[in-house]
Amino acid sequence: MSTATKKVIIAALVFLLATAALFGFMVYQVIGQGALLTQQIDALNKEQEQGNSYNQLLKLAEESVAERALLKSYFLDSNGNGIDLLNSIEAAAPQAGVSLQTESVQLIIDEADDSQWIQATFSVTANRQRVHDFVKVLETLPHVSRVTSVALTSSAPAVWDASIVIQVRVLDYDK
Repeated sequence: MSTATKKVIIAALVFLLATAALFGFMVYQVIGQGALLTQQIDALNKEQEQGNSYNQLLKLAEESVAERALLKSYFLDSNGNGIDLLNSIEAAAPQAGVSLQTESVQLIIDEADDSQWIQATFSVTANRQRVHDFVKVLETLPHVSRVTSVALTSSAPAVWDASIVIQVRVLDYDK
């Protein structure tokens, strides 16, 4: 082989190696850019999912205003004092045919879950059936409540006295 042919073959091999190296480098860059693109697509999809979740929550919040107001009405406000509740109970007493006297009202904290309750003690006087019906009225108040104690005593043949303790849940917005 002549020197010129050897030089052409060497030049061709160098050019082939340079081209192969350049091609390998380009494949490496394409794979790296593909991985980066995949990460960016995943991040974009995650961001879009979060945006969709936020929009769904926002829509749910707008659509559930009435339901949340109704739910809120079942609790006493932590900033309120329960006067409206006591007034409604005292107004219901004559309608139920009982004599009612509020003995005490106090705020108590349930040790089990740190929930706050307003505890009211009432003295009720009427015949036994009316006292029983009034206790049912107290048990069905449109609040989260519980009648914790009812003590009945007979003061006369047809007159019964009852000491009723009821607790109504206070909703604390700060918790």
